Amino acid sequence: MNKGRTVCWSWGTAVMVALAVAGWLRFHDLGASALRSDEINFYFYAVRGQRVVDLWMHPPWLEHIPLADSLAAGWQKLRGGRMPTEGSVRFPFALLGWLTVALGAWWLWRRGRHGAACLWSVWVGLLPFHVYQSREAYYYGLAMLGAAGLAGKTADVVRGIREMGRAPGLRETVAWGAWAGFACLCHSTVWAVAAGWWLLVAMLVLSHVRVRGEWRSWGIRWGWMTGLFALWMSRWVWRAVEKVTGDFSGDKPLIGNSLGWLLGRVGPLFAGGVNVAGWAILGGVFGMAGWVAWRLRKQGKTGRAGENDGWFGAMGWVAGVGVVCSVAYVGVLGGGTAKWVYFAAALPAFLGWGAVAVEE
Repeated sequence: MNKGRTVCWSWGTAVMVALAVAGWLRFHDLGASALRSDEINFYFYAVRGQRVVDLWMHPPWLEHIPLADSLAAGWQKLRGGRMPTEGSVRFPFALLGWLTVALGAWWLWRRGRHGAACLWSVWVGLLPFHVYQSREAYYYGLAMLGAAGLAGKTADVVRGIREMGRAPGLRETVAWGAWAGFACLCHSTVWAVAAGWWLLVAMLVLSHVRVRGEWRSWGIRWGWMTGLFALWMSRWVWRAVEKVTGDFSGDKPLIGNSLGWLLGRVGPLFAGGVNVAGWAILGGVFGMAGWVAWRLRKQGKTGRAGENDGWFGAMGWVAGVGVVCSVAYVGVLGGGTAKWVYFAAALPAFLGWGAVAVEE
């Protein structure tokens, strides 16, 4: 067996072990703790035998799309007549959390980033924030799964534009639109991030594609995709507008912490926790990313003349835009009041970029 294949098998074994540990952390003793207030809604769906079709015909919330609600109701239907428990209600969401870890590892592995795939599996698999959201019957585990898929597809498109100077073809455009359609159904916190990535792709095409004839054909494809996407999301956007102009516009206070307080802590939280370990991990990742960026620039692989910084550069753009759009979403809509979970849509892209940076 040659050395390269041995190394590949070693990385693959490490990824599988990390995925197994991630699964154990998400599924073990799911029913050991009582349901918290918001989870009880999902428990009630199961108890009363909620029909999935009714959730979509008569959504129970203005601000939430009933995709996550449908998972709880649909899973109970598959269980037959057995009484729901805390564990059974949480099971679909634990599965979504594990699938997020597996999806990111698969995406990195398929692109030859075996070390990054292993690091992602360990990092996200053990991350307290993601483990907690995976073990809760609520919306944000699903949101991170959708955001992870859309971040990966956006990075594929961004790298193709920056390195080859070509606009996304029909297949890429359809795939991006499909991931965006799914991700934005997961939760409204993904909307701003998806809009930022849509704009990023458009700006890169206009600035990097040299053949003007490509602009027209790409514009037609991108325009059709955007129009269909807008139609797909129109009902939910309208309902969100009703919510914002209703509850959020009057004297009813939003629940959460101040945006300024959260911004100083959300980075280490996503890296490992608001503690010494989280700050150390965050500082280490940024330090290594800075060194990689300096090395690439010295080698002439970055800059307007020739952007050959690979997945590090592509994921950097995706992660940066995602973080900025999440902050803007919280700042504008929340009026300075926020919760940790409102930034969750940017987490997969940020950790994916961090894993690539460390591997580099």
